[in-house]
Amino acid sequence: MGIQGHSGESIRQTCEWIWSGQLGEVREVDAWCSLSYYPWGHTWWSSQWSERPKEAMPVPAGLNWDTWIGPAPMRPYHRAYHPSTWRCWWDFGCGMMGDRGVHTLDSVVTALKLSAPSSIDATCCGSTREVHPLAAVVTFQFPARGSLPPVKLSWYEGMQPPRPVDLEDGASLPAEGGAIFHGTKRTLVTGVTGMDLPQLIPAARRKGTKPPAPTLPRVQGSHELDWVRACKSGTRAGADFAFVGPLTEICLLGNIAKRVETRILWDAEKLEITNLPDANKYIRTAYRNGWSL
Repeated sequence: MGIQGHSGESIRQTCEWIWSGQLGEVREVDAWCSLSYYPWGHTWWSSQWSERPKEAMPVPAGLNWDTWIGPAPMRPYHRAYHPSTWRCWWDFGCGMMGDRGVHTLDSVVTALKLSAPSSIDATCCGSTREVHPLAAVVTFQFPARGSLPPVKLSWYEGMQPPRPVDLEDGASLPAEGGAIFHGTKRTLVTGVTGMDLPQLIPAARRKGTKPPAPTLPRVQGSHELDWVRACKSGTRAGADFAFVGPLTEICLLGNIAKRVETRILWDAEKLEITNLPDANKYIRTAYRNGWSL
């Protein structure tokens, strides 16, 4: 998976801060991406198209519309879907949860050694049966893992989380997004990009606090070269399927919770929602004729 930050310095320092015990127990995390569009103009959501447009547009030259639609239900070409704005449609994209959630939650899942959540619930603004919401709060509950305590993870998209009480006046959270690890001893904030190094808050906490010694191996070269190295050597890549499969599962469960806007209970062994049987229709996609596997 292209979660480039997984091979970077930031995620390793985040793990070392938490695993060294300097934060105490981490039972609560706030993570977010407050963008509603990419800075270079690719919109995530397009509220003017909250439903499928009834009119059709000419298919752009060189575009095979049937192939582009793939297994999704067929509809006439329209600018509402392509280019770029496909992300906001349930039929084509995973919205902010699937696109930026995997990047931001990477450090959370890795550092706290999270597996599948036991429950997920969501509150949304501006969602329809066709498009992702304009903003949402998704809350995951993870059970205890060995000696690690249960964790409540709150994901905020299209907005920032509540301002941490220990963030000093005049200071701001990372602009695009990040994660706040609320420890019983200290609070740690990290950005979404994988390049912003984690920081203790408030700033006064950093004075006289020695960062933990590096204990994790560092990736030499890029995230892509780590994958190439794994292919050539037969060793595991840093972000192999055993890791990114469960990470993707967490994000997709967040999207299901957004679609039903209520709490769902998840049985990871059976891949089944146990308290709301009708929601299980979202677990597997019905392919249109000619595209089934």
